[in-house]
Amino acid sequence: MLTARLLTAALALGLATLPARADDVCDPVKGRGMAITGVAANDTLNMRKSPSASAEIVERLKPGAKGLTSTGRSRQTNDACALACVAVGLGADKAALAVAKDCKAKGRIWYEVRSAAGRTGWVSGRFILPGAAVAVPPIGTLPAPAEEPLYRYTCQNGERINVTLRAGTQDAEVVTKDGRFLYLGKKAGGPAINYASPAFGGMALRGTAARVVWQAPGKSETTCVERP
Repeated sequence: MLTARLLTAALALGLATLPARADDVCDPVKGRGMAITGVAANDTLNMRKSPSASAEIVERLKPGAKGLTSTGRSRQTNDACALACVAVGLGADKAALAVAKDCKAKGRIWYEVRSAAGRTGWVSGRFILPGAAVAVPPIGTLPAPAEEPLYRYTCQNGERINVTLRAGTQDAEVVTKDGRFLYLGKKAGGPAINYASPAFGGMALRGTAARVVWQAPGKSETTCVERP
């Protein structure tokens, strides 16, 4: 396989000199914010079905688009760039990272992203700045059809939670990994920006279908991202 050959080549070249690490240029973390850069104010960035300039357009993103996040997937369009990214992933020296950054600048690295509209597609790394801050929107932006939708998240602290919006109510049901059922009512007063339940020790939840901030009773806040 190509990946195996590239890994062997990286080791043969002596590039794996440091402990392995993740890098935003080659391997953005799932849920990491992605900002659009280098696109004219009167233009748009094409998000495509696959990592190719000829692939079908999924969505046209405006330069100031908010809420763009990484799915954790990237693709290099030639072997030299793929080799550089393998080396970077192994903790290579600055030379390999410089090659990867050059590949990105020339549009030879693509990122799979999710837009604020919930669509998923590929964008050229040439127009993307990984690692941008992502504001967590109100949980009230989650769709609430007649049926009760289920959202599954994995949190930074290792917690896993399932969230169901209860049809016909303003409540959310949260199930934690130890099987506890917790109910959150929308906070009274003003727009419904948070779910909170003082009765459960200050339990709170806010976010979107892709990303939430969760606070269980007696615990600090943790960010959670959607899982399959």
